Amino acid sequence: MQVRYDVGGALGLSQKIELVGLVVNALDDTSATQLTDAWSDTPAKNRFGTALFQDSPLQGELLLRVRN
Repeated sequence: MQVRYDVGGALGLSQKIELVGLVVNALDDTSATQLTDAWSDTPAKNRFGTALFQDSPLQGELLLRVRN
Protein backbone atom coordinates (compact mmCIF):
# COMPACT_ATOMS: atom_id res chain seq x y z
CA MET A 1 0.00 0.00 0.00
CA GLN A 2 1.20 3.51 -0.73
CA VAL A 3 0.04 6.93 0.45
CA ARG A 4 1.36 10.27 -0.88
CA TYR A 5 0.83 13.84 0.20
CA ASP A 6 2.21 16.91 -1.62
CA VAL A 7 3.60 19.06 1.21
CA GLY A 8 5.05 21.59 -1.26
CA GLY A 9 1.62 22.34 -2.71
CA ALA A 10 0.12 22.76 0.75
CA LEU A 11 2.89 25.25 1.64
CA GLY A 12 2.55 27.12 -1.69
CA LEU A 13 6.03 26.16 -2.97
CA SER A 14 6.90 25.68 -6.65
CA GLN A 15 8.83 22.48 -5.91
CA LYS A 16 7.11 19.18 -5.35
CA ILE A 17 7.84 17.95 -1.86
CA GLU A 18 6.04 14.68 -1.24
CA LEU A 19 5.63 12.78 1.98
CA VAL A 20 5.29 9.11 1.02
CA GLY A 21 4.23 6.25 3.27
CA LEU A 22 4.72 2.65 2.13
CA VAL A 23 3.44 -0.53 3.77
CA VAL A 24 4.83 -3.83 2.49
CA ASN A 25 2.94 -7.09 3.17
CA ALA A 26 0.01 -5.22 4.69
CA LEU A 27 -1.82 -8.49 5.46
CA ASP A 28 1.23 -9.78 7.43
CA ASP A 29 1.13 -13.12 5.57
CA THR A 30 4.34 -15.11 6.16
CA SER A 31 3.19 -18.35 4.52
CA ALA A 32 5.50 -20.05 2.02
CA THR A 33 5.11 -18.90 -1.57
CA GLN A 34 7.57 -21.33 -3.22
CA LEU A 35 8.25 -24.94 -2.31
CA THR A 36 11.07 -27.30 -3.35
CA ASP A 37 9.94 -29.89 -5.88
CA ALA A 38 13.28 -31.75 -6.24
CA TRP A 39 13.47 -35.21 -4.69
CA SER A 40 16.59 -37.19 -3.80
CA ASP A 41 17.14 -40.87 -2.92
CA THR A 42 19.46 -39.87 -0.11
CA PRO A 43 17.49 -38.76 2.98
CA ALA A 44 20.21 -36.27 3.98
CA LYS A 45 19.92 -34.48 0.60
CA ASN A 46 16.16 -34.71 0.26
CA ARG A 47 14.46 -31.31 0.62
CA PHE A 48 11.17 -32.12 -1.12
CA GLY A 49 8.37 -29.86 0.11
CA THR A 50 10.54 -27.45 2.11
CA ALA A 51 9.98 -23.71 1.71
CA LEU A 52 12.27 -21.84 -0.68
CA PHE A 53 10.75 -18.39 -0.20
CA GLN A 54 8.52 -16.70 2.36
CA ASP A 55 7.21 -13.13 2.28
CA SER A 56 8.75 -10.73 4.76
CA PRO A 57 6.56 -9.75 7.72
CA LEU A 58 4.73 -6.43 7.87
CA GLN A 59 7.11 -3.55 7.10
CA GLY A 60 6.65 0.19 6.70
CA GLU A 61 8.64 3.12 5.31
CA LEU A 62 8.21 6.88 5.49
CA LEU A 63 9.94 8.92 2.75
CA LEU A 64 10.37 12.59 1.96
CA ARG A 65 10.86 13.13 -1.78
CA VAL A 66 11.87 16.50 -3.28
CA ARG A 67 11.73 17.11 -7.05
CA ASN A 68 11.13 19.90 -9.54
